[in-house]
Amino acid sequence: MEYGNALAGPSILKVSQKFHPFWEARVEINGTWQKAETTQVNGVFLGVHVPAAATRVQLQFHPYLRWLELVVGCGVSFGWCTWLHR
Repeated sequence: MEYGNALAGPSILKVSQKFHPFWEARVEINGTWQKAETTQVNGVFLGVHVPAAATRVQLQFHPYLRWLELVVGCGVSFGWCTWLHR
């Protein structure tokens, strides 16, 4: 998702999307993309801290981290079971 904006000062962009820690945000400042902090708004929604100089905001969801956790967890469990039954 990408949003354009013109701000008078720093603000928080509230998106009608459920907050999840795997959301990543970037803001464009003077033609350069920089990481931006995401936050939970009103207990449920996704928010992005946007500096005053930002002209665009990009949001990307990266669930691949969940797969990495699953693969590592299965590998550790398999190793533990193998070690117990030797």
